[in-house]
Amino acid sequence: DDGPWQKDDSGEGGDCFNWNKIPVPTDLCDLCKVNVDVLNKLFKKEIEENQIQIHIECPEKPVMAEINIEQMNKALGSILKNSIYALLRKLQKQSFSPFITIKLEERSNNTVFISIYDNGIGIEDSIKDKIFEPFFTTKPSAEAAGVGLYLCREVILNHQGSILAKSEKDSYTEFLITIPISQKRINNE
Repeated sequence: DDGPWQKDDSGEGGDCFNWNKIPVPTDLCDLCKVNVDVLNKLFKKEIEENQIQIHIECPEKPVMAEINIEQMNKALGSILKNSIYALLRKLQKQSFSPFITIKLEERSNNTVFISIYDNGIGIEDSIKDKIFEPFFTTKPSAEAAGVGLYLCREVILNHQGSILAKSEKDSYTEFLITIPISQKRINNE
């Protein structure tokens, strides 16, 4: 059993996510806040010592989308951990005011847009096209297996969404995620 990563062999719609849990309407602002709370606990010492600022910009009303909460938590958590890592790497080389900004907005085309921006070490041009590949990592092998961003991309694609990375070496990285508000399922039972 491959759990939620099973492929659909019905021939309908290609790779369909096997939702172990039916996607639930969720406020993505709340989900981001939970992920930031987890990040603050995991990296408490590093965040406090380096005065890393983490901001979440949410609209007045909830930003709702049907998601598999567990999978989306893993995806957002992985990107946020990478952001902390990028900030800490840059802090080893220079002093600056490190921050992560998460922005959410509901778009008029029935999608939700999430931006996760950090002013850390950035991504070198030579590896930008490899960051979503399985087992690719810039971290020492003891620290990472290189599946974080690959699984993020899989989760976002399985939500019928898209993920892009914009980055400039030594300056910033921004992940741009778009997911539909509601998930189409092949078997509407």
